[in-house]
Amino acid sequence: MFLDENLQRVIDAMSDGVYITDGYGVTVTVNKAYERITGLNKRSLVGKHMSEIVKAGFISRSVSLEVLKELGAVTIVQTIGNDHQIFVSGTPMLDAQGRIEYVVTTVRDITELLKAKRAEEKLEQIFKLREHYGASVENAVNKSSFIISRNTKACYDLAKKVATSSAKIIIQGETGTGKTLLASTIHEYSKVCDGPFIELNCAAMPESLLEAELFGYVPGAFTGALNKGKTGLLEAANNGTLFLDEIGDLPLSLQAKLLKVIAEQRFIPVGGTEFKNTNFRLISATHHDL
Repeated sequence: MFLDENLQRVIDAMSDGVYITDGYGVTVTVNKAYERITGLNKRSLVGKHMSEIVKAGFISRSVSLEVLKELGAVTIVQTIGNDHQIFVSGTPMLDAQGRIEYVVTTVRDITELLKAKRAEEKLEQIFKLREHYGASVENAVNKSSFIISRNTKACYDLAKKVATSSAKIIIQGETGTGKTLLASTIHEYSKVCDGPFIELNCAAMPESLLEAELFGYVPGAFTGALNKGKTGLLEAANNGTLFLDEIGDLPLSLQAKLLKVIAEQRFIPVGGTEFKNTNFRLISATHHDL
């Protein structure tokens, strides 16, 4: 037997998991931390060859077999079950002739760490989206240097009253008449003023990219897609305002999908299979006679 009782107690006291095989890839022992981290039972592993354990689906890859193949230390990220991920580092122990006598593998659970990293990346992506699309427009209506006509003032007064409701709003007016500024004012006086103000000019983006920009996409959704996927504006505008300028240039097929989002407050990213919930105030603008 490779380990006496005292040595087994030593590795059982370690917080990291330990997995030991002989020079042929047969499991010699594991410690209690390995059982806790992976959920695998020592009795079901000892005496079994690593290829059997992989074939049985207990683990996705065997670092011990990689060490025996490479004749050196190997580190991999291994999947246990469906979504449990562990950081595995295997080191060979050589005999006097330089042959691998044992492979000692240490294991650390990184499932929560990876979830936190993905959440941080997603949050960073949302912040970048908000920074790019949602730079706040200063409310020039309240500035003494900004002179407006009586009709314009009446329009802003009406906008401030409507802003406190949750009604969807469409602003019609010629290009250059301040539709974006009016939309920003409505956001500033709304119940979601502390949320993001996300703006998209539907006429300034190719039709082929509009859906991905609005709905976002999952990794590998299409050729050229980012490996991490992308957060869409519908998600970035959650608990805030989404302002779609030149809504009349939005393709009819995409208008129908957007209508469904407004009705159900949920959507499926491009290439995805699961719904995402969102809750935003929609303001649209156009210079067309719709």
